[in-house]
Amino acid sequence: APVTPVGTPGQGCQGPPDAHVIPGTTKRSLNELPPPQQQEPRPVAPAEPASTGCGGEHVSEFEYPRELSAAERAEAQKRLAGLDEALAQQLLDELAGRMEAGAVQVAPLAYLRGLIDRARRGAFTPEAALRVSDKRARRRRSEAILRQAESDPGFVRITDEPSDESSLARRLADIRSRSKRDREDGQ
Repeated sequence: APVTPVGTPGQGCQGPPDAHVIPGTTKRSLNELPPPQQQEPRPVAPAEPASTGCGGEHVSEFEYPRELSAAERAEAQKRLAGLDEALAQQLLDELAGRMEAGAVQVAPLAYLRGLIDRARRGAFTPEAALRVSDKRARRRRSEAILRQAESDPGFVRITDEPSDESSLARRLADIRSRSKRDREDGQ
């Protein structure tokens, strides 16, 4: 039986759970990874394509490739049923990476089915999924930093129009307008 990775569940209503991705290269397979240590793998729920969030809104458990339609996402959810959540996200990331690279243009669900079959046989090795996962992790870190900064009482968002009449804000607005005029006059 293939060894499956273990994900860390999300906390409270902070959003969807973060799925840990198996680090590796194209030279290692899932069978070569150390066994899970602390938690049992969480299988994908078979019935619902999305779960209900804190406010009653639907929150997707996974990050799907942007190109998939709602119907394709629901079908993908059904196909991923019974797999560990972290492995399921890795398979979706692999699909997204292959779609971004142009390797999958016609039948993304057929490609996903192939990935699922390989994963169940223990023959799946993440390649494009690693890049997609890293990109998502960087985006989440940036969003967390922005949320933290916005919650700081001293945080000031810079916009094109000054929100207060401080001398510095007026000077910056003047510089911006002069620069814009100069560019327009130069064209």
